[in-house]
Amino acid sequence: MKPDKEGLWEWIDDDGKVQIVNVINVAKELNDTWLRVYYLGGYYNVHDNWIGTEDEDFGISEWPDRWGRYVGTLHSIPLEETYGGII
Repeated sequence: MKPDKEGLWEWIDDDGKVQIVNVINVAKELNDTWLRVYYLGGYYNVHDNWIGTEDEDFGISEWPDRWGRYVGTLHSIPLEETYGGII
């Protein structure tokens, strides 16, 4: 199941290992939903979105669709203990 809200989510990596990733709603201040994975200082789309960038009209999913379950709220475990959370 793809994430449907901001928080910590299980995600299965290329080796089949379950990782905990940070899923951020980057549009919550606009009362909208645009979920992105935070990984090594960058943000990657979880879903196809009708919001693009200056260079593209449409933001496509950039994160592989191998999702597990919702784990908890952001910051309920230290960022450094999440997949790609080390800055």
